[in-house]
Amino acid sequence: MWRRRRASLSPGNEEGFTLVEVLVALALLSTLGLFVWAASASGEKSLRRIADGVRRSAEILELDAVVRSYAQRVLTPYWLQSPRSERAPGSLSVSYLDGSQDTALQISFGSQTLTVSDGVHSVAFKGVQDARMEITSATPQGASALKLTVRVAGPQPVTILAALGCRPFPLVGAR
Repeated sequence: MWRRRRASLSPGNEEGFTLVEVLVALALLSTLGLFVWAASASGEKSLRRIADGVRRSAEILELDAVVRSYAQRVLTPYWLQSPRSERAPGSLSVSYLDGSQDTALQISFGSQTLTVSDGVHSVAFKGVQDARMEITSATPQGASALKLTVRVAGPQPVTILAALGCRPFPLVGAR
């Protein structure tokens, strides 16, 4: 019987990859890595943007809570339509805080800081780009309210409308 011997160096018996195959695999792997890197960078940017938005929202909610808590303390005597207020550029003072005509709610804005104070305690909010404040009639019945419009690192201003005193606003259309 005749047997044929295989040569160990013949092209059909090679084990391993050619240089072209290795280069193609590296190109595919680097392309895949590039897509993964771009997706993670984009995801990180989105997460940072979302975190900034959540932080700004939390600051606005905190400002809203502080303004409302101070505004509820303004107790105007029944014979006055609304509390006395004094406006100056960048500030507003509303009398009858805690029912006394000698104490006042003070709101001031300057150097990108909005400060809400009762004369003893004050709360400062940094990063406020613009603030407008006024006393307004919030309902047809003439209930007074503090209207505070602020812009905090965003395109749209936020308006806080806080009832003065402990009386809540009546619902629109309620009977």
